[in-house]
Amino acid sequence: MSRSWPTLWTAATLAAVTGCAAGHQAGPAPVPASPSAAPAYYTGLSGECPTLTSPEAVRFTSSHKAEGIRSPKQRDYERIDCAWSSADVTPPWVVVALMIYHGPDTARQAAEQYFNQGLEYDTSRANFSSAIRATKRTTPSGPAYVVANAEKSSTNKSGADQVSQTTLVGNVIVNVLLFEKQHPGVDRSTRAVELLADLAATGDAITAEIAGQLVSQT
Repeated sequence: MSRSWPTLWTAATLAAVTGCAAGHQAGPAPVPASPSAAPAYYTGLSGECPTLTSPEAVRFTSSHKAEGIRSPKQRDYERIDCAWSSADVTPPWVVVALMIYHGPDTARQAAEQYFNQGLEYDTSRANFSSAIRATKRTTPSGPAYVVANAEKSSTNKSGADQVSQTTLVGNVIVNVLLFEKQHPGVDRSTRAVELLADLAATGDAITAEIAGQLVSQT
């Protein structure tokens, strides 16, 4: 029986994208904004889903049509989820999730808090499994953290190797989740390290495309 992408997306990213959102506990010091220029304030996305056309993205989107889910807009934020996958959800495929915080005076701070909570929670997962690796990065789009999950299918509900890159872009959290076919004969720890190295450029390229399609307030 084929599995729908919303089911796999929920299972794969419950911790990575939403697990730390409830409660909004105090986390590490916020990521500072650049003093050289006032950060942009984004109010939405130019389309229902991002348009991904870079060579790095096309390997994961293929000819698949984007499927989007927009959660009901809240007072302080809205969430957009989009996926590009085959009918049977065979890797490679990609999901992106956007959290757009609203309120010119508070949105950036709220996004920073969410980002730092996720950074603390998600990168700590590497302490409990040698098949999970995490790193913090500075990207052209903003500060980011990346988590590679190469756990076996028995403990990995998506049935695929995954790389999740979360980037703070102004008052928007951009999460890119890449799914790759698993290689059963490869050491899981080695595979996680390879995923971090091999898909760094892909995560950056997709994030940059999305950032270019955010609507800024003039």
